[in-house]
Amino acid sequence: MNEPKSNRYRKHDIPDDYIRKWQETIDVLAAVFKIPAGLIMRVHAEEIEVLVSSQSDDNPYESGEKANLKSGLYCETVMATRAPLHVPNALEDPDWHNNPDIELNMTSYIGMPLIWPDDSVFGTICILDKKQLDSGGSQLQLVKQFKEIIERDFQMLVRDAELQSKSQELEKALAAAESANDAKSSFLANMSHELRTPMNAILGYSELLIEEAEDVRQLDIIPDLKKINQAGNHLLALIDDVLDLSKIESGRMEVCADDIDVSSMINQVADTAQALMHKNNNQFIIELGKHLGYIHQDVAKLRQSLLNLLSNAAKFTHEGTITLQADRESQADGDWLTLSVSDSGIGISEDKLEDIFEEFIQAEGFTTRDYGGTGLGLSISRRLCRMLGGDITVKSSKGDGSTFTIHIPALLPGSG
Repeated sequence: MNEPKSNRYRKHDIPDDYIRKWQETIDVLAAVFKIPAGLIMRVHAEEIEVLVSSQSDDNPYESGEKANLKSGLYCETVMATRAPLHVPNALEDPDWHNNPDIELNMTSYIGMPLIWPDDSVFGTICILDKKQLDSGGSQLQLVKQFKEIIERDFQMLVRDAELQSKSQELEKALAAAESANDAKSSFLANMSHELRTPMNAILGYSELLIEEAEDVRQLDIIPDLKKINQAGNHLLALIDDVLDLSKIESGRMEVCADDIDVSSMINQVADTAQALMHKNNNQFIIELGKHLGYIHQDVAKLRQSLLNLLSNAAKFTHEGTITLQADRESQADGDWLTLSVSDSGIGISEDKLEDIFEEFIQAEGFTTRDYGGTGLGLSISRRLCRMLGGDITVKSSKGDGSTFTIHIPALLPGSG
């Protein structure tokens, strides 16, 4: 039999949890029909192996046993023809007189091929008995159903292997980027698409695996698959933050000014933030000044900075109040826009206020553990606001909430 063509996952490396599951499957098959032998066979280059053998009385086969191919076994015919086989009574059929199974008094056989996702033959699933098996009844149908279940498991194994491979590739890329800060900045700024693509593939595969597990009722693995998906989303957010930071550090992030309807922009950002507010049962209040009008600024960077402040407020506030205020005021050097986000959350210690805008720094050691995050959001937001000619400031005390304020000119410097 041929080995798989080019699978990332070698079909002979079957994880123990799948072997245990298949053992339960084959035990059920043997018990239902009260037969001595239910088997899952696996083919090697020149041998065939009993991968799983039912733990039933009078079963002459043991897991791990191997036989040479071309021995005249029933399973050889199944694998060669890639078709189901029913032998009612081998003693009455001269084609099977040299079959070694007869010596074990296994004279009746029903078996089906197990096909790997690359269309190569993995082996067989079969039942054997000294009494005649009935191919026209429930025995054949149940063997067929278990064959389909195992072949779905094959697909999940291959998908899982591809997922692991992409994760390893991503980890290598991140490790290489972290080896030197200058190399990191240049590399990540140029490779944003290449890094996001495999991460999106990981998320897509995890969602497919969850759907597949639900379809085949493998409910016990769904929580772990959801953890993979959640971790993938967290890692994707981290990648986005690192990419933004690296672009800023390498000087490759450009500003692009457009005329912005301030009230409309704020309402759009607020709509996006509503789900974040509801997650922790927070009340969200918006207070807009009367003369916000239009500004000439980079809307993407302003929106990103404001959404990050709202996201932080929602994350660190539970069953509290978050207020977004917007005002415009005239100064000697022109009009300025002020956007303030106040919350009634956990607040920040006074001695930590100088540190929260540093990369990979969060206000308290427990915030990363309890609330997650990369420690990059505020640093990126401040840098973006400074690129717009403004800044972000903070007022806070531990236990009394925080107020973060974006203060930017209505006209992007250099664009007038």
